[in-house]
Amino acid sequence: MSAPTPHYIAFDNCKEGITTEHAAYIRAHAPRGDGAAVLRAMDDFARRSGGLMHIGDEKGPLVVSKIFGNWSPVRTPISATNPVVMLELGAFLGYSAVLFASVLVAKFGHENVRAARAAADHSGLGDVVTVLDGPLENHLPKILPGGELDKSLRLGGHGVDLVFLDHWKDLYQADAELILADGLLSGPGPLLIADNSTWPTFAHYPTVLEYSDGKVPDGIEVSTLRTTPRTEKGREGQ
Repeated sequence: MSAPTPHYIAFDNCKEGITTEHAAYIRAHAPRGDGAAVLRAMDDFARRSGGLMHIGDEKGPLVVSKIFGNWSPVRTPISATNPVVMLELGAFLGYSAVLFASVLVAKFGHENVRAARAAADHSGLGDVVTVLDGPLENHLPKILPGGELDKSLRLGGHGVDLVFLDHWKDLYQADAELILADGLLSGPGPLLIADNSTWPTFAHYPTVLEYSDGKVPDGIEVSTLRTTPRTEKGREGQ
């Protein structure tokens, strides 16, 4: 039996420009197929550029060790036809796509879109990272069990195991509610992870009020789905 191949899907709806020097810097400083070298090159480029919008080499390892290090899907077995599936909302440079896809593979077997795809491809992860351009609602039916991408990418028909929110902050609540209402996450066990969740602008993401007084400059909120959410259509659970 072949080893299971996780699949990682990243959405981009950011409009910030990205310089062509970024892709050129990665090609010049990271061997093709070496994801760790690509991440180091991206971190170095960010420092040389005075800072870029990415999870980075300080928060990234924290997410990996504290969240992914202790997590496995409740459903079993994980196989080539029943892979781990992760969804990220927000794709700027492709940094977290490379980081998280590298971790999942190791553990389980417009301009921003081009940059994210190029980074994943150069890291040797092009076959397990799919970058979709546009807002979540434009693509959600494709990822749902039985949808176009679920079938073509052989995602196993079970929905998504992890969601990482790191896009426009005022979309966090709406997109989280959309994901839960449409059954993209099915419990128990999947994780919903929100980056920058302690920012003062997060009054519109009410779950953070349980964890933060707004004085912490940055943080990550992790929620574990215990059962399948109840929706207006009457699905069971909460």
